Amino acid sequence: MTLFAPAQARWFQLLLLLAVAVTSWQTLTPSPVPLPGVGSDKLAHAGAFLALAFLVDAAWPARAIGWRALALLAAYGAGIEIAQGYVPNRFTSAMDLIANLTGLILYAGLLGPWLRKRFTVPSSPAT
Repeated sequence: MTLFAPAQARWFQLLLLLAVAVTSWQTLTPSPVPLPGVGSDKLAHAGAFLALAFLVDAAWPARAIGWRALALLAAYGAGIEIAQGYVPNRFTSAMDLIANLTGLILYAGLLGPWLRKRFTVPSSPAT
């Protein structure tokens, strides 16, 4: 099985679009849906951004996730944190932003390289 293959890229792109929509709704609604089994709000933030980083990485399999993609995801995280300050019953939180960045760092530094090593099929030489 390979995760980082052109054949699956379109599916991961669609999943990424869905994940961004759900994340945006969940973070910008005045009454978010409680997440079952998540003991900490900060774990939910880190997990969401780790998942978004994975989806970006898998959606464009030709190369590993780069600093530009990570910067865009970090900007997205900062943007939703700032926007929450304008949503009733929500507030801007620097700690939530740090949790978002932690998820990105965990993916880029640990999980992403491991997944690429484990689930990428080397291209065969042309014969």
